[in-house]
Amino acid sequence: MTPTKRTKSLALALFICIAAPAVILPRRAGLLGRSTFVCDARGWNFAAGAGYTWISNGELIYFRLSPASDCGDLVRRNVLAHTDTDLIVLTRLWNHAAASRVQAEVSPDHRWLLSTDGDNPLASTIDGERSFTWKRGGDVHWLSDNRRVAVIDVSIDAETVIGASVRTVGAADNVTLLVRSVAFPLGSTVRISADDHLLTTGYLAEFRQGSDVSIYDVDLLGTGRVRRFVRRFPKSKVIQAAFSGDGRHIAWLTESANDSAIYAAIHKCIHALGFSYDRTVLMRLCVSRTDGTRMVDLGDVYCVPGYVKSVSWMPDGKHISFIYGNDLFKTVALR
Repeated sequence: MTPTKRTKSLALALFICIAAPAVILPRRAGLLGRSTFVCDARGWNFAAGAGYTWISNGELIYFRLSPASDCGDLVRRNVLAHTDTDLIVLTRLWNHAAASRVQAEVSPDHRWLLSTDGDNPLASTIDGERSFTWKRGGDVHWLSDNRRVAVIDVSIDAETVIGASVRTVGAADNVTLLVRSVAFPLGSTVRISADDHLLTTGYLAEFRQGSDVSIYDVDLLGTGRVRRFVRRFPKSKVIQAAFSGDGRHIAWLTESANDSAIYAAIHKCIHALGFSYDRTVLMRLCVSRTDGTRMVDLGDVYCVPGYVKSVSWMPDGKHISFIYGNDLFKTVALR
């Protein structure tokens, strides 16, 4: 290393050591300081979904990366005892049904696991002793009675709901519940609430410094009425929205530009020294009612895009879990 390069490297290291704590530590205290470490998430598959789903407050099922499969294997983890159990039978069933491996939904009684999309939806007990599959695809979600699932019919472009039907797990009946002449968007976040309302979110508009999100509430088993709410995020982009199990709240993960003056100074200095690095953003976790009101900030953190992800409600309905880097954390959302 030449003297000039060595001088630049030493200057950069000194500057970062002095300035970085002023940028990072307050934000880490904001989100991570309010959160509790749960377990290591190295080796989990987050390629096409949350990568894990809770089956109790102390246990979850995650999708482990495997060279033998694009989606990996299903593993049951006790986060209290820090033990893993390979779900060999369930993994075999998942493979055979060509189910969407990383999009899984646990039944309200936490005994069954359901692949929520794909051409061959699969419903199976967690131990794999009982399982059912059917040919008719679509977006599939549990109803509150633990016996039936709602099959959401979508348009050819798979972006608009045009109807819904119900199927009893293990039986052949398929009764149409909702067919509407007025369609509504089907977002990437879908949940059936405790009172069997279909909840989904979708972008109404996205602009340079923020976004507007539509929230839809559909009475599936009743009148079929569709209610729509709009939540505006003036300076943020919504990365993920997650409905609580009872459907009364939404957890929001947002991303906004890093507007810190100290960060701008660090950025300018690093480039002046001839170095480059990944940009950082401000990621924030908050929770609101389903209609978008009463927003509560749970904390934020400066990090590279995607470092915070896979937000999920825990079964107790009070805690939210999320992935930070290679670790799983949880934080109190409702008191």
